[in-house]
Amino acid sequence: MQFSADTALDATRPCKTAGQADCALADEYETTVSDPVAVRHILTALDFTELATVDKHREEYVFVNGGAPVIVAIDTIDSLGAFVEFEFTGEASSPDDAAAQLDAFITDIDMGLGERINRGYPHMMLGREH
Repeated sequence: MQFSADTALDATRPCKTAGQADCALADEYETTVSDPVAVRHILTALDFTELATVDKHREEYVFVNGGAPVIVAIDTIDSLGAFVEFEFTGEASSPDDAAAQLDAFITDIDMGLGERINRGYPHMMLGREH
């Protein structure tokens, strides 16, 4: 789980691209939290242990490329560096279709991206592969 200072609570998503042999799609759940301190107390009461704190600055841009909106987020993470995340938010007939549309968008922008990373920031900070 990620817990951010802006009171959003969401599950980490290990992979957002279908069809990769080394990862599976995962649902992401988000909700507004009106009392982050209470949520921390609940997690502690349930024996959750804090493993990492992710200090993240995010800039988001929305692009509509041929109809399907894509969110492009540029994250700067203390101790890790800068990353770009693409999130498909359009209509698709299946997860594979959404992944194909997102891959086409990434190819079309021809941005010269580095290697695709399928780990969340906490896992990267902790040196975990999965």
